[in-house]
Amino acid sequence: NFYDEGLTVYGAARVLAGDLPYRDFWTIYPPGQFWLLAVAFRLFATSLIVARIVGAATNAAVTLCVYLLARKMLPWRYALFPWFLVLVWFAKLPMYASSLPSALLFGLASCLSLLRGLDGNRKPYLFVAGFLTGIATLFRHDIGLYTFISQSATAISYMYAHCAVGELTRTNRLVHSLYTYCIFALGLVGVLLPVAALLAAGADSR
Repeated sequence: NFYDEGLTVYGAARVLAGDLPYRDFWTIYPPGQFWLLAVAFRLFATSLIVARIVGAATNAAVTLCVYLLARKMLPWRYALFPWFLVLVWFAKLPMYASSLPSALLFGLASCLSLLRGLDGNRKPYLFVAGFLTGIATLFRHDIGLYTFISQSATAISYMYAHCAVGELTRTNRLVHSLYTYCIFALGLVGVLLPVAALLAAGADSR
């Protein structure tokens, strides 16, 4: 795909040369995939082969996350079915150097962390879930937004429903749920705010 692969690899090469997205070259995509490939190019070589190896590894990690999510609801034999479907999807629709699999990877990893955090109210996992959602947003705005909305609704409703009904009023249950949810939001802000500041500072230095 000359557009998706070429645009991403070219942008990564520009970043490797010291350019900053939005300041030195225009793109409709967030900078995450450019930065990821730029690191891979720095470590290995500026090559399409390197970009495709990174893409293949990302796709494999996505299928693993799908399997782990399915395992939370299904026996391992049945969890292999969604894993296989995603594997076939990647095989039939190759997305070399695309930011979509990277965003899906961090979005799915965020879901795993959120479920772990809600199970027993383990707050560090809630922070990690927000942090991973922020990273997903750095690869695709839309995937990050969908992940944020769905996880916010899930987290708040779950925490509200599992508060001690006999000990707290409805208002206090809602306040407690929102307070705990702020841990998730803090992880999200912890990613997006520094990146926004970096890009804004780069734009001002032009």
